Amino acid sequence: MSKSIQQVVNSGQCCSCGICTGVCPKSAISLENEKGIPTPRIHEENCIQCGLCVDVCPGKSGIDEAVSLKPNEVKTYCIGDYKATEICHTTDEVLLKKATSGGVISSIISTLLREKSVYGYVAAFVVKSNNFETTVKTEICKEPEQVTGSEKSRYISVSQEDVVRYILAHREEKIIVTGTSCAIQGISNVIRKFHLKRENYLLIGLFCDKLMTYHVWDYFNSIHNNEGILTELYFRDKEKNGWPGDLKLVQKNTTEVLPKKMRSQVKDFFCHPRCIYCIDKLNRYADISVGDNYTGENTYPMGSSCVIIRSDCGMKAYQSIKDTCVTYNTSIKKIVDSQEVLKRLENYRFTRFKFSKEKFQSVKLGLKFYYKLIKITFGNEFYGRQNVIKFFIKLDEIIKNAF
Repeated sequence: MSKSIQQVVNSGQCCSCGICTGVCPKSAISLENEKGIPTPRIHEENCIQCGLCVDVCPGKSGIDEAVSLKPNEVKTYCIGDYKATEICHTTDEVLLKKATSGGVISSIISTLLREKSVYGYVAAFVVKSNNFETTVKTEICKEPEQVTGSEKSRYISVSQEDVVRYILAHREEKIIVTGTSCAIQGISNVIRKFHLKRENYLLIGLFCDKLMTYHVWDYFNSIHNNEGILTELYFRDKEKNGWPGDLKLVQKNTTEVLPKKMRSQVKDFFCHPRCIYCIDKLNRYADISVGDNYTGENTYPMGSSCVIIRSDCGMKAYQSIKDTCVTYNTSIKKIVDSQEVLKRLENYRFTRFKFSKEKFQSVKLGLKFYYKLIKITFGNEFYGRQNVIKFFIKLDEIIKNAF
């Protein structure tokens, strides 16, 4: 039976990473925005049905792994292998102010590119754009100065197609890749499928709760559609109130800072549908996983990061910034608890229900699953009507308080 990425899309497993687009040997796949979601489209006249797109797809492999787990195996899977755990933030106050949390990832990338002769990395792929009118792609950096502008988290799906094309065309180069759990798993799939040298790639993973569709841009643009056109959207900006950051809207003639709760209020309505099945919050396939420090220990007004070092090359990369960062020991338990990782058991149950037809163990869990889908549907349908979304937000708060 022939296989293509269309099967993944049709089954609801696509995570919009764009890796299938980059791996296709005939350029038969393009990533196109469909209802706010970057979605692979197959150009049948060019497709040779080689199946590479499905073989490397992290949306499918992530589901397959989750379905294969027993309930008592989920926690171990979610944590993944690791060598050390720390809390860290850079001593560079300028960088720290720009970063989402502790400035760890930017520090590592800049240091490794600056010291190419020591570490051997020749390029890094990062995200710089804060304009989400069209699908955002990674950008290549070969000098440390080029990393500037990539410090913030985007909270939307980013196409990794250019990363894949580059590493397949430059197989001997040492490359740094940053991304969410699905992106990092996809890059790992590519490395394995094409028998690339694993030691040539430093994979830096972000802790990821969920991504949002591009309709979130349309929604915030509609709030001030009579006053200006949105040019940039920052989900967490620390300039005014420090960590964890405020929502900032940049228009042609003005900038407005809004309370951070406005981001959290809409994220369920603009949640990428694939995210409700994800159980890999801590980015288990990365060499280094990095996220906000919510442990309550060794916090810093401008933010600090929890860091999980998972491999030898990850440890070496992390050690490169020790002289420019403040670090503290912490435990994996504190990270897991503060990140509420065990809530991923719900997503595991959702996955078993959707893809294995396993019945929910309780009516409440079933209602929660369908309620999530309803909110996503509302966001998809009414993203341009702020008053409708605001009504649903208030209704959502009432429902949550009732349960």
